[in-house]
Amino acid sequence: MQYTSNYNLKKPEGTDVVNIDDLNDNADILDQKLKEVENKADNAPPNSVNDAAIGSRTPDQSQAPASPGTGTLTQLISWLANRIKTITGKTNWWDAPPTTLQAAKNHIDAAAPHSGHETPTGAQAKVDTHASSKQTHGISSGYYIAKTSRADQLVAWDDIQGKPDLASAAEVQAHLSDNVRHITASERTAWNKKLDASAYTAADVLAKVKTVDGGGSGLDADLLDGAHAGNGPNNVLKLDSGGFVPLPNIPGTLTGKSADMVDGKHFSDIQNDAQAKADTALNSAKAYTDQEVAEVSQALDVHKAAAAPHSGHETPAGAQAKANAAEANAKSYTDTHAGTKNTHGVGSGYYIAKTSRSDQLPAWNDVQGKPSNFTPSAHKSTHASGGSDALTPSDIGAETPAGAQAKVDNHAIQTATLSTLGHVKHAVLTATLTTASWTGTTSPYSQSVAVSGILATDTPIIDIVTSGTYSTDEARIEAWGYIYRAVTADGSITFYATEKPTVSLPIQIKVVR
Repeated sequence: MQYTSNYNLKKPEGTDVVNIDDLNDNADILDQKLKEVENKADNAPPNSVNDAAIGSRTPDQSQAPASPGTGTLTQLISWLANRIKTITGKTNWWDAPPTTLQAAKNHIDAAAPHSGHETPTGAQAKVDTHASSKQTHGISSGYYIAKTSRADQLVAWDDIQGKPDLASAAEVQAHLSDNVRHITASERTAWNKKLDASAYTAADVLAKVKTVDGGGSGLDADLLDGAHAGNGPNNVLKLDSGGFVPLPNIPGTLTGKSADMVDGKHFSDIQNDAQAKADTALNSAKAYTDQEVAEVSQALDVHKAAAAPHSGHETPAGAQAKANAAEANAKSYTDTHAGTKNTHGVGSGYYIAKTSRSDQLPAWNDVQGKPSNFTPSAHKSTHASGGSDALTPSDIGAETPAGAQAKVDNHAIQTATLSTLGHVKHAVLTATLTTASWTGTTSPYSQSVAVSGILATDTPIIDIVTSGTYSTDEARIEAWGYIYRAVTADGSITFYATEKPTVSLPIQIKVVR
């Protein structure tokens, strides 16, 4: 999309989709600007348009006026200067004329013939002689003015006398080397079957794509088995160049996959096992200590009830020493147990895990030697139709094949209106209005040109093609002003003009359907 430099009008390019809103926006801008100009003109104060406001103007006496004679002030003055220069025959429009109109009229009204002038009869005789002459107008000796049976004065093929019936050998040889080639009937048939680009719709493209869709097709499809790429619910994880899933793409919670386990156990299982084993060890130590203390207490109670020292009984000092030893042994066992990393049933070569979290749950950052990415196990077949965990379109919020096809078919037939977005077909066609093809002896003149692809029902936007050369474009713009009507038919457009353009007009026709 491009824009004009002054009013920012939208100029769609050949590859842009035509949007009716863009045309409406341009029309609104032009309507507003024209109204502003009209208001300024209507509200101009009296006597505001004076010599000071208009400023000096320098006529261009080389500009010839053209019908209908409408132009700017400078153009009108230039045209008048050109007419004065033409009438006087002088180099410049301001040069003194060789005579006055009054003097010319007096000469015309005087009795004829004048000295050195022809009489009316003599002049008529010379005109008649000239009219019947076949060798005037610079025709050299031995040649004559050609005539034609065509009203447009172009040479007619049937009027040409002595034309050859067959090409000469030299002409055939020249044709062989002019790079112009004929085609066979089969080639012409094949070319005519080619589909016009403007008739190749989105539905056509979709039908073609479906014939090659699948593995190895090279298509950058939006879905894989109906799922988008991503790390959210029902998404397919995307592998990196090494064939691994990047760590940031792994969801915070992994379910049903060995990738979120250590030796087949989740972190929650490890935490529960560790806590259970720690509780068992603590309870065992406590039970052992309680048993030892209870036995000592019972012995002391018995000992207190009897006279001391009894036969076979320990003295209080000895008993105290044994109690102290039992307490030391229990403490030593507990301390040793507390410092051991592979108790509570942990097998050889393994240890109780620790965590930096105060809630004792395993922390991801504490896990050592974890892989940087995880390759998911192949399981696509389980979700396919007939698999152990088959998914339906409704499971992932997808449309059914029949529903999707119905929506595509409905979308394909939608056409645009002034209030509704839809499909449009558009093309830019070209043609040329030649100076020799205008017909008619009086206004209006007409010319029909062949335009391949145009229909009688089309209402195209037509304009001339400028060349970039000022003088050429000025002449084309002026001639284009004569055209006042264009009527479409299947395969052609007929143009009508108030005057016959004197230059060829290359045109472009923009068709929107």
